[in-house]
Formats: sequence, structure tokens, C-alpha cells
Amino acid sequence: MNLSHLRYIAEVAKTGSITKAAQNLYMGQPNLSKAIKEMEKTMGVSIFKRTSKGVEPTEKGREIVERANAVLRSADAFEADFCSKGDRTERISVRVCGSELCFKIFEEFAAIQVGQGVFFEYCRCDMERVFEDVKSGDASFGAVRLLGEEKFPPDRFGIRGELLAEGRAFAAVGRYGSLALEEKISLNALKDKVQVFVCGVQPFSNEKNIGVGDAASGIRIVEKSSDCFMTFSSLDISRFDFGGGEIVYREIEPAVAVRDFLVYCDGKRFGSREKELIEGCSSGRLFSQS
Repeated sequence: MNLSHLRYIAEVAKTGSITKAAQNLYMGQPNLSKAIKEMEKTMGVSIFKRTSKGVEPTEKGREIVERANAVLRSADAFEADFCSKGDRTERISVRVCGSELCFKIFEEFAAIQVGQGVFFEYCRCDMERVFEDVKSGDASFGAVRLLGEEKFPPDRFGIRGELLAEGRAFAAVGRYGSLALEEKISLNALKDKVQVFVCGVQPFSNEKNIGVGDAASGIRIVEKSSDCFMTFSSLDISRFDFGGGEIVYREIEPAVAVRDFLVYCDGKRFGSREKELIEGCSSGRLFSQS
């Protein structure tokens, strides 16, 4: 449970309406209802009860609301005392699983924000770490990449996923290998090759693969071995240096979808720099909370 969850409780108690509270929190009413139910399940108590006038706290719920408001007041006072000065530093922390597009955009963002009053940190990790850090508040938000028929994981307590961008998969292969001879590469042809993948990303096969820390390391391996390939999205190609001409990319057939999702907590209020960063990853889409 984090401050966002306490704000859910406080807002529902204040408005006496889940619908009105959801509007004030900029989230969907079904998502807020689900979040409240899951909080009640986690805590083992009923926080709210329905009445003819809407919803109101139960006897135990009143105590919880009072404690939640006390914590929120303390957090707001802390922010006012230490985070509202003219020279305050804005903190943005991001977790990325799989998306070279997002990672490159984050690199560009970091470069232009030097000296601009922003503490910005980003790192690669696996999908579970993305969800855990966003849920705990250790990360401002995250980005995950799904391949093919993979679905955004459902039933994540207080976590939402929003489509940022979509494309199709390409294979990066050595220019002088046999795979580079065709304009398109079949999935069957790739089954006999070794997939090089960035750790944390689900490979096509668990039998023949090499996990690396970053895409640049993977590209160097592919350059040196005609038996290896890496998968990239059509979204990545314009932003990545494929080995200075030693690497070429080929479309995979049948087509394999690649989708990047934004991961964030329900009720998250994005700052202007966060929105700028997210919209840079969204392939021209308008971020829904802008």
C-alpha cells in the first residue's frame, strides 16, 4: 500500500461517492471500486458501506480514514517544507523492460535535462521488477514491451497499462550470414539460430539463447556470429546504430506484433516533464491523461 491508495480512501470518504471520487482522482470508477475492494481484502476489514445517500466509512473504516488523512497531511507538509523551494529538484525514476525505443528516448531526455533541476534515473529490469517498483512508488512509472500474443498482465493491484506504441518485429542479423540473403526471414528459419536478447525480455525460445545486459552488447555478438540474431521492433530501427553497416535487419514472417505499454499507478498525477517524456514514447499518440 502506498500514498496513492491512502488518497483513494480519503477521497471516497470526503465525497461519499466512488463515482465522484474517481472523477477527482482522474481514474475510472470500476478501477477505483476494484482498488477499494482489494484494499479491504488485503486489510481484512470493510472500510466502506453503502447507504441510501452513497457510501460512508464503517466503524473500523472511520479509524482507517482518520489514519490515512493523518499520513497524507504529514506527507503534504513534508513536501511543502522540503520540495516547494524555487531550486527544488524534480525526481523522475523509470523502469524499462524490453523497449529499445523507450530506452533511447530516456537517454535523449537525460541529456537535455542536465542542469534543469531534474533528478532523472532509469534502468533496465524484468517485467516483475517494473510492476513491483511502480506499485511500491520506487518508480514514477515504467515501460514494458510485449511480443506476439502476449497480453498485459491482468489483476495488478492498483496498476494500469496504457498502450504507448505498436509495431512489428524485425530480426537483426549479420550482413554476411545466410539469414541476410532474404528480404524476409521466416520464424522457422530462426528456430535453428541462437537468439541474443536483453535480460528481462522473454526470448522466442528457451533452448537456444544468450542473455545480455543491453542491446549494444547483443549487437556485437550478432556481428561476430552468423548463427545469432536479435529481435527489434520497427519502432526501434530509426533510433539504433546497427553495427555501422555490419548488421542488417529483416522483417519476420508471419508478422509478430510488438507493443510497448506505459505502466503506472491508478490516481498517478503526472508532471509536465513526465508527460513530455511519455509522449515522446507514444509514436505521436496523445497521452490520455494530458
